[in-house]
Amino acid sequence: MKFEIKHESTGRIRVRVLPARMALEQADLLEAWLKGQPWAKDAVVHERTRCVILTYAGDRATVLSAIGSFTWAEAEE
Repeated sequence: MKFEIKHESTGRIRVRVLPARMALEQADLLEAWLKGQPWAKDAVVHERTRCVILTYAGDRATVLSAIGSFTWAEAEE
């Protein structure tokens, strides 16, 4: 998944998903996937703005790599 980092601080990051639109079902799917990751403490996805607010524990590079490798098809399974 392509995204851009909008803001970050230690253990918290806000990114914007780059597709032009996000359906409510996609936002729910992404939020559920993020909350299921071992490094995620909390996640909120806003479908209107396509923003993800993620609180995490662990390595920043691991988190960004995981988000970058996210696919809708795999998450639906």
